[in-house]
Amino acid sequence: MSHRCRPSALTLLCAATLAFAGCATTTGSTAATSTPATATTETTQAATTKQAPDEGEAGELPPEAEGPDQPDTAESEQAPAAGPESAAPSASEQPAPATTSAIVVTNTSDLPLCAVYVSPSNGTTWGPNRLDADERIAPGTTRTWSITTGTWDFRLMDCKGQVAMERRGVTIAGRGVVVTFRGAE
Repeated sequence: MSHRCRPSALTLLCAATLAFAGCATTTGSTAATSTPATATTETTQAATTKQAPDEGEAGELPPEAEGPDQPDTAESEQAPAAGPESAAPSASEQPAPATTSAIVVTNTSDLPLCAVYVSPSNGTTWGPNRLDADERIAPGTTRTWSITTGTWDFRLMDCKGQVAMERRGVTIAGRGVVVTFRGAE
């Protein structure tokens, strides 16, 4: 897992209690801490770089991040038709439903955030900005989205186009994620 930060205190909390404050990382019983000046961990460019999103794709979550479509209640409550071809599949044959969680981005810095990218960790691109073209996460405000459980990468950008925070390989296991951007202290 790689992470990158600028000289500032950043926090990422989730189901596994991952902290990214002062560029400290805690996962279970292991911990690694570094000072903001030495907090950049980089591997090869090809292994850590996702392609930037296409401009003009803003605001909407991709279908895999929005969660499953909910079936019409009337359809889901109907009894199956008689006969062997229409018998309901057994519990072992039915796929497990996708679970959704919340991503909450809180900006406690004095800088606005202009872009939030969230993509599956196995993807090669960042996808669209989760914020509308004219939307900002102003200091002291929050923004919330729904996302399916899985492993995700996060990138927050300031309004100058600089990466404010990046976190890869974050496991979302149904409890949601709170991302706090504190900015320079």
